[in-house]
Amino acid sequence: MRYLSYILVFLSLVACQEVNRPEKPDDLIPQETMIEILKEAYIDNAARSLGNKVLREKGIRLDSLIYARYGIDSLQFVKSHAYYASEINDYIAMMETVEKELALQKDELDTLIAQERKEQEAARDSLKKDLKNATKDSISLAKDSLKIATDTIPTTLVDPVEN
Repeated sequence: MRYLSYILVFLSLVACQEVNRPEKPDDLIPQETMIEILKEAYIDNAARSLGNKVLREKGIRLDSLIYARYGIDSLQFVKSHAYYASEINDYIAMMETVEKELALQKDELDTLIAQERKEQEAARDSLKKDLKNATKDSISLAKDSLKIATDTIPTTLVDPVEN
């Protein structure tokens, strides 16, 4: 048992390695821009999971759109992302910012969707009310027309043979 303990301690010491962190790239994407890119990447991943078939059919590459929007290339993004990820405390702060901003965007969209639904319901209720009133008016008009028509019919019948 004692030898097993020594072997385990020795193996754990040998297994420890020095972690090489990536160097700061010359074309490092600024942290605020990186946060915006990460937000868009998360939104694009959500879009990809919802409408992947349409995106594939149209040949749309969301990553390429992000790179073009920010004037970067994939290698620059990968290097910058690796650098920020190696600085764990800064990376956690960045990801918390991304999460908060996405939550704010979601809340804004949820508010807009709820407002749109209320407007649609109000429009639908208005149409129903107009239809109901139009139906009542049509029935009233039909009754009036029927009354006029019956008022003009002679009440005494003339025998057609006598004429």
